[in-house]
Amino acid sequence: MSTAEVVWAALSRRAPAPPGSARRLLDGRAEGLPGWTVDRYGPVALIQSFGAQGAEAATLSELTAALLDLPDIACAVLKERGVRQGDRGEGRVLAGVLPGPDERDPLASRAGRFVIHEGDLRLGVDLLYGVNTGLFLDARPMRRWVQGHARGLRVLNLFSYTAAFGVAAAVGGATSTTNVDLVPSALERGRANYALNDLPVDGRSHARDDVFDFLKRATRRGEQWDLVVVDPPPVPTSGRGRKGKGFDPRRDQHKVITRALSVCADGGTVLAMSAAHGAAGFEEPLQRALQDEPRTVAQESLARDDDFPGPDGLRAVALRVGPTPT
Repeated sequence: MSTAEVVWAALSRRAPAPPGSARRLLDGRAEGLPGWTVDRYGPVALIQSFGAQGAEAATLSELTAALLDLPDIACAVLKERGVRQGDRGEGRVLAGVLPGPDERDPLASRAGRFVIHEGDLRLGVDLLYGVNTGLFLDARPMRRWVQGHARGLRVLNLFSYTAAFGVAAAVGGATSTTNVDLVPSALERGRANYALNDLPVDGRSHARDDVFDFLKRATRRGEQWDLVVVDPPPVPTSGRGRKGKGFDPRRDQHKVITRALSVCADGGTVLAMSAAHGAAGFEEPLQRALQDEPRTVAQESLARDDDFPGPDGLRAVALRVGPTPT
């Protein structure tokens, strides 16, 4: 098939997206264009190439033309994610004009800043700044689940990134939300997301901390939450906390689920997620953590987003914790 035919076939498999929303349009590895993805952010098509040499010119030209031929796409942006040197992983406009900023967004002055709608959530994305936009689209069903289950709960959001899960919980009626991340720029974007949803920001709602250090202190103080969201990086990261160890899924996934369970109140839930490849990245450490937990835990696997048809991707399990044995 031609590149245009691949795009049209991918679109035919997907339900229409509401205006102003963000959705994956093409998962190239599973849909006939390996090394490429396309995401829609409102009227913007974000093209991402993963080849080490950058975006192949002919394919990029065909892909851009096919996307701009769609009636609801007015702009195309490219991020060359496979190129390690320079700033080619950041976005650049290929054609069209980006939407204007949202005056309620504290980061509105940043180039490429845009606000999308996910149901009744308003979430800021950065289409030109940084490698990631600030919103992981494959976690959309999990954010919807959190919003629907958070009413009246104390919610802890670990590896919070831009606090989208915290926003979902707060809008869903949580009595408190605590977002924990070590990266200052992520916390800045998280606070901006709270402002976009008219949510208050206090000293505890966004905590700059290493997750393991935070959980260690919380356990020592006897702090507990009713819903603990665990969405760690899928690949090893360098770190300034934990003596510079960062987070490695194969080394640390079991530990973080175990410690999240330790601060989960009786009758509460740990929402454990991972996009790490293979059973060793999630299923095996999950079962090890459950074997270490003295309380009864019921598991419910959450459905993946249909827009991501590949064999790999984000997996999520809701772990409902029973009472402490007497």
